Amino acid sequence: MGGEVCSFESLVHKDRNSSVCRYDNVTKDEIDAVPTLFDLFNCFMKFIKGKACGEGLLVSDVFKMFPYHLAVIFYPLVVKTFVRIQPPLQWKGGMICDLFKNKGSPALIQSYRDVLLMDDDGKGVQRLVRKKLFPLANVLCIDSQCGGGLNGGETAIAHLYLRLFVDFINNSQKSGAIVFYDVCSAFATLLRRIVFDIDQGDEHWLYKLSAAGFTQDDIESIYEFVSQNFFNNVDSGPQDSAGNNLLFNLAQEWYKNTWTSQEYIPNVTNTTTGSSAGTPFADMIYSLAMSRVLRTMRRSLHNEGLETSLETSDGGGGVPLADVSFVDDMALPIVGSAAMITDHIADVCGIVYLTFLMYGMELNFSPGKSAVILKFQGPGKKKAVMNLFDAKNFIRINKLPDEFNKIVIGVVDTYKHLGTQISFKGMCFELAYRCGLMRAETCKLRSILRNSELFFIRKFI
Repeated sequence: MGGEVCSFESLVHKDRNSSVCRYDNVTKDEIDAVPTLFDLFNCFMKFIKGKACGEGLLVSDVFKMFPYHLAVIFYPLVVKTFVRIQPPLQWKGGMICDLFKNKGSPALIQSYRDVLLMDDDGKGVQRLVRKKLFPLANVLCIDSQCGGGLNGGETAIAHLYLRLFVDFINNSQKSGAIVFYDVCSAFATLLRRIVFDIDQGDEHWLYKLSAAGFTQDDIESIYEFVSQNFFNNVDSGPQDSAGNNLLFNLAQEWYKNTWTSQEYIPNVTNTTTGSSAGTPFADMIYSLAMSRVLRTMRRSLHNEGLETSLETSDGGGGVPLADVSFVDDMALPIVGSAAMITDHIADVCGIVYLTFLMYGMELNFSPGKSAVILKFQGPGKKKAVMNLFDAKNFIRINKLPDEFNKIVIGVVDTYKHLGTQISFKGMCFELAYRCGLMRAETCKLRSILRNSELFFIRKFI
C-alpha cells in the first residue's frame, strides 16, 4: 500500500474536514439503506470465533457471545455513520500483517502478502454495506468476472470455461492458446480513482506512467480518461446507481484517509492506494475496478481487430471468445493458424499490457506468473514449433511504444491457477495432483479406518 507516515492525530484533523460532496445525488428515500438494530445483531451473531482483532482489541469471540449487548452499544454509531455518510476514522484502517501464501519458501518476502486486521465492529458494518451494495456491483461487473460472489463466484466456473476451450482445440485442427495474466501486488497497488472520485495516489500513478515510457501528451490523455466518472464508463449506465448513491458514497468515504499501523512502530501510514485486503469491501471494490479495465481492454482489442472466435460447423458465424477473470487473475483464449498465432499472442499481450498499465496495474511477467499455454496444429506447425524453440519458448510482446523496454512472456506446458493445473496435454497432471492431495489427507484417518475393533458406523461419526 502506498502512502506516507504521519501521526494519528494529524489524520484525525484531516478527516474532520470532510467534503460535502459526499451528499451528492443522495435522496431522502435512501434512508431505508440504514440498517436496523436487528440487522446489526444478526451480523454480530454470525461472527466466527478465534479471529485476530484490530487496534480496538475487541475479539470476534466477544461479539459472538454478546451480540445483543454490543449491537445496542454500537447501533447509535452505525446510524450516525449512515446519516452523515462518514464512517469513523478508526474503521478506516487497522494493523497490517504479513500472510504466507502457502507456496514458495517462507524465508522469501515474495512468499507473503499483506492483510489488514481491522476492528471487528467496523468489519461488521462493512458487511452490511457490502450486502446492500452487492446487487449494484453485480450489475456493473461484466458477465465473465468470477470471485467475490459475482456470476456464481466460484473458480470452477472459470476453469470449466477454459477446459471446454482446451477440449475444443484438442478435437479440432486449429492452433489454440490461453494467455494467463497476473497483476503485481494487485490489492495493494489498486488505483482508487478507477472507481471513486479520489485523487489520492495520483502522483505515484503518473510517475509510473512516465517511468514506463509514456510521453507527456499520452499521460495527460490517460489522466483525463481515467478521471472520468465510474458510471460513465460502464455499459449499464448511470441509471443503475439510482437508489444506491448513499451506499456508494459511503463506500467512497471509507477509502478516504485510510491508514495502517504496524506492531512496535510508532505513528501510522496514511495509505493512498490499495483496496484494503482482508476487509469485506476489498474483493468487491477490486472487481469493480477490474470491470472498467476489462471493458477498456475489450474495446482496444476490437479496434485493433484482435478479437478471436470459434467457427461453428454449420457455418452460422463465429462464437466470440471472451476473457474470463477471477478477481485479479485473468485468462484470455486465442485461436488462429499455426503460422500466425504467436504474432497474434504478441499483439494481444501488448494491448493488454498497455491497458492495465494505463490504470496503474502492472502485469507480472516473471516465471510462474503471467504465461501462455500453446498448442500448434494444422499447416505450418513444424516451422512454428522450430521458431518458438529458437526463441527459447518466449514470445516478445508487440504493440509497445519505442520508448518501452523489451518485454517477453513465457510459454509453458502446464499452468497452475488457484489449485488447478490447465494444459493442452490432458488432465494427467491434474489427476496426479488430486490423488496426491487425497493420499496426504487420508493418511490422518488410516489408523481409524483400519481399526478392526471399531464398528463400521463409528468410523464415520
